[in-house]
Amino acid sequence: MKKKILFFHFDLGGGGAEKVLVNLVNNLDPDKYDITLYTVFNRGVYKDSFAKHIKRKTIFNKQFRGFITMAKLLSPSLLHKLFIREKYDMEIAFYHRFPARVISGCNNKKIKTYAWVHSGMVSPEDFFTSFRSVKEGKKAYYKFDRIAFVAQTALESFVEKTGWADLNCKVIHNAIDTNDIIEKSKVECDLVINRDILNICSVGRLSEEKGYRRLIKSLHSIKECGYDKWHFYLLGQGSEELKIKEMISNLGLDDHISLLGFKSNPYKYVRQMDLFVCPSYVEGYSTAVVESIIVGTPVLTTDCSGMKEILDDEAGLIVDNNDDSLYDGIKQFLQNGELLSKYKIGAKHRGDLFSIDNAIKEFEDFIGE
Repeated sequence: MKKKILFFHFDLGGGGAEKVLVNLVNNLDPDKYDITLYTVFNRGVYKDSFAKHIKRKTIFNKQFRGFITMAKLLSPSLLHKLFIREKYDMEIAFYHRFPARVISGCNNKKIKTYAWVHSGMVSPEDFFTSFRSVKEGKKAYYKFDRIAFVAQTALESFVEKTGWADLNCKVIHNAIDTNDIIEKSKVECDLVINRDILNICSVGRLSEEKGYRRLIKSLHSIKECGYDKWHFYLLGQGSEELKIKEMISNLGLDDHISLLGFKSNPYKYVRQMDLFVCPSYVEGYSTAVVESIIVGTPVLTTDCSGMKEILDDEAGLIVDNNDDSLYDGIKQFLQNGELLSKYKIGAKHRGDLFSIDNAIKEFEDFIGE
């Protein structure tokens, strides 16, 4: 008999967690699992990316402000009764904020409940912003049967910041559809690329925690120091887009930076690049960095959760998580062509280690199958 599994998420925007969710549910065996994907809002670039056998439900067709504030007026158990009407064998909160608060309200002991944590913890107060308090968040997380962390460093930061070392936790690496990525990376790219310069790219949500504005400041400083043989391509969309555009214009970098927007197939662009840069302040287990390695493009990244596990000192350079170190890292690649060659070889080797089959096995072990 099929196991009925509910995945509960906020929306299907263009972030890494949403892409991982698509990869995971689409690759689970439909003969073993009856899967329902339930989102709060029916929005996002991935909303039409799911296999036909995945059942889709949503609470609201349009997003509106103030929802989380209003939701705090109700307890987790009331929210669960209000939104989760059907019976499932397992309920999975695929994000640590509002979805976790709702699923923690399940009071049926026969139903297994799980939570997913996709990033390192800055502080308990920031982590539990969708809860009434850290105290309510603690009560919620101790109710889950098990909690998945996408990287060992994410788990370690959670325990360090909360002191909750006795939770039932496990590291589950992100589901990456490597075969699909490689095939899509071979599609002809529509960019005219100057091979006489360093071509840099990044892919991600244009939001504050991704650090793109500090990357642009670093690139401006690089140019001011006389290093102008580079071009940066940024793929993504998000709340910081207008600020990023204004910064590029104000710093006179229009000839050096191209904003390409969201691309359903970013891999054909990343494969053409010399270097992928991740300037994030915080990450969990960066899907975009893994995808870059899979297509053979080396990485420069700030020291975030999961990066040591992904790169393993082979596929790229990790620098301290501050503006000066990011600047120094870019400068190293501009000055030292051998460094780029070394990491390119490492990226091609390291990329062979990621597979969707391993991710599915980890998931099934996690839920006890």
